[in-house]
Amino acid sequence: MLLYLDCDTGIDDALAIGLLLAHDDVRLIGIGTVNGNTSAVQAAANTAGLLALAGARPPRPRSGCRGARRSEEHTSELQSH
Repeated sequence: MLLYLDCDTGIDDALAIGLLLAHDDVRLIGIGTVNGNTSAVQAAANTAGLLALAGARPPRPRSGCRGARRSEEHTSELQSH
């Protein structure tokens, strides 16, 4: 199974990544990070460190949105489509 993971790599996602890396039927093809338990930038650093520790070689983690969008921006964008 090919898998792209979107996460906010704190302890819960770190454990999930470890389990995915140990699963023979899963091929982790990419990881994106977002704000959540930690900032998107810190989550990317956490993920990169975890992958290095595990000796894994999926693509380098990519940091996503660094801040929440204001709800009125999102609402008006949805209404215009």
